[in-house]
Amino acid sequence: MEIKQNTIYITGGTYALLINALKQWIEAYTDVLNPDFIFQINPVSNNKHIIIADKRLNNELFFFLVNYIKFPIKIEYNISLKAYTILESHFTGKEAMIFINENDKESDNVYATTTDNEVLKFDFGGKSKQINNSDVIFTLPDFKLSDSKHSKIIKPKEKKNYKTNDNTESSASFQLNIIIAICVIILIATAFFSHKYFFFVHPLVFFGYGLLLFNLYKLLQHPKAYKKALVFSVILAIYGIILLLTFHTYEREKFLIFYSSLSPVIFLLYQKPIRLKFIALYGKEPIIEKNNKDSDIIYGLVLLGLTAATLYLLSLVVTLLP
Repeated sequence: MEIKQNTIYITGGTYALLINALKQWIEAYTDVLNPDFIFQINPVSNNKHIIIADKRLNNELFFFLVNYIKFPIKIEYNISLKAYTILESHFTGKEAMIFINENDKESDNVYATTTDNEVLKFDFGGKSKQINNSDVIFTLPDFKLSDSKHSKIIKPKEKKNYKTNDNTESSASFQLNIIIAICVIILIATAFFSHKYFFFVHPLVFFGYGLLLFNLYKLLQHPKAYKKALVFSVILAIYGIILLLTFHTYEREKFLIFYSSLSPVIFLLYQKPIRLKFIALYGKEPIIEKNNKDSDIIYGLVLLGLTAATLYLLSLVVTLLP
């Protein structure tokens, strides 16, 4: 039995409700979906349906889709599902059955079992781990696509000034390169030519980089840009620690360097899992702008609050060290 990549087999629910759930998910992710992507829903019987997502949809987004179809917002139905795709990490290239573990109290995890019955757990924080004690094995669905008499095709709405995923990814990476280059130039110039303002400019750059990442939140929606931002943040943190260990200066200046150099990396370590959890709860990307919703405001406050609290706790640990 041949199974198409990125396919979800659903038992339960109705054709109309499943169409609504699929449309909701597509609408929530319009900003990151190529308008050429095709999503197809095929009724096989009154309570059996097949959703075929575009084969170019990556694993992360496909897992989000599977989870959303199981737990849609403001749509009530009781379904069971099995999905199938090709894994892009861990057991790369292997076909896998994607499922929701009914015994998992966290509703934002999906599981995958390969044709060799290797089981992986994927959470919405971007982490995955192998599960060794699972009794779930790879099975084929009990109904076929060929049994469907018709299908409905749904495509993402094309927005004005839309660029394809590759272009938006490149644009985000380019913008980040400019920000990083400016930071590096200022840091080098201050280190070599302006010793007088060294301990003023460096913390300003560190904090400024973190605030830019917070405000330019759309850049961080792109995986490559996020990784690049995280790598540079780690470099800044290491540089800040070196400054603390090698420079003998006032305590106030040391604390400024400490807080400012670590703030970007701590912010980013919280940003991705909290953002993914937000998407799972509200079915949309968080927005950091004026006149945004209460949920978006809470997201921003939680993110900044956790970053500040972590910096404070780390400073307490540092002061206790001999």
